Amino acid sequence: MPVTTYDQLESSIQRMARGEAGVLVADPVVAFEETGGSTSGSKLIPHTEASLQAIRGALVPWLDDLAQACPAIARGRAYWSVSPATRIPRATPAGARIGLADAEYFGADLAPLLAETLAVVPGGGGQDMERWREETRRQLAACRDLALISVWSPTFLSGLIDERARWPGLQVISCWDQGASRPYADALRAQFPGVRVQGKGLLATEGVVSIPLHDLAMPVLAVDSAFFEFQDDAGRVCLPAETAAGGEYHVIITTDGGLYRYALGDRVRVHGFAGEAPMLEFLGRGAQVSDLCGEKLTEPFVLSALEPLGLRFAAVAPEEAPQRRYVLYVDAQEIAAESVPGLAARADAQLQRNPQYAYARQIGQLASLEARRCAQPLDAWQRTGLARGQRLGDIKPPALCLDASAASRFSEAAQ
Repeated sequence: MPVTTYDQLESSIQRMARGEAGVLVADPVVAFEETGGSTSGSKLIPHTEASLQAIRGALVPWLDDLAQACPAIARGRAYWSVSPATRIPRATPAGARIGLADAEYFGADLAPLLAETLAVVPGGGGQDMERWREETRRQLAACRDLALISVWSPTFLSGLIDERARWPGLQVISCWDQGASRPYADALRAQFPGVRVQGKGLLATEGVVSIPLHDLAMPVLAVDSAFFEFQDDAGRVCLPAETAAGGEYHVIITTDGGLYRYALGDRVRVHGFAGEAPMLEFLGRGAQVSDLCGEKLTEPFVLSALEPLGLRFAAVAPEEAPQRRYVLYVDAQEIAAESVPGLAARADAQLQRNPQYAYARQIGQLASLEARRCAQPLDAWQRTGLARGQRLGDIKPPALCLDASAASRFSEAAQ
């Protein structure tokens, strides 16, 4: 089998979504999960009972290790955020569910036990985001015996926690703490001294790559949850035990859900081994991807989002201060000042075709996109390219600008 991407598997996955049996995998598909895509904005990931069992094969050892390392978490309640809040139930054309209930990730045996410990009743606030946020804050503030918080992005949690919130029994906060999430996880460590902020490792919608264990310096490969390969920058592919300490690799995963030699798009660094299993640091996405809080906007997707705007020049760049948001830079000669608010709203709506971007906007992790008029932005981009040593004929306008120096030049030219 060759190494594959989602674009190469998409037609087969769409056949699965239409109800065809025996496509990619013999087992029946029990549900699909949705995550951010490239050109289409979103992609469906099929899950069979076997692929869900593989995920549990990573979650249960992690929970067992955490309970042994921090036994005090058993004396309190927990807040879990696994699936997106206020998600509207959806289905494929054949009626298969899009989106898994949290209990399905933990399994029929474990889910009821975890449900007894919940600090926040699932579904509070219904599908209204502000009602959900306020209800979640209220229940969290009232939970004096909160011992464990498990979320994905640390920015998700910072949007829920009242600065005055105090939980004397809080033992562990589990969240992403590598790659772009590192500074936000460090901020939680400063806000909650004495509380263990444990990084989650690399958990993708497609499958679990690594999990944290308390006595290891870095998350370790979840060896029972998929078949893993690693590709270096020279294109060489090796098995986990064949990786080199200090080496950087792109992750290739084969799952029980029908993804064969699937290029996950994530880049990792090997920090030694636990037995023969590599310990992995998540470095970020391997391609041109912007990921402020889990939205993973790719260059092809942003290009497709900008196309309906009909602009000669348009470039989107991430911005972290004073608010996390995206900025659309346009040419002042092309766009009148009075057109800017409407243009920003249209561009923001296009980017919300990516479900993670839309979710981050709904819960306030990302502010609304801002459009800025610039004086001769293409000239600014060309000057940046020439300064990098590019030939003038090789410089093309960006759709997604991750070059901070170039974005600062756009900002200097903004009107």
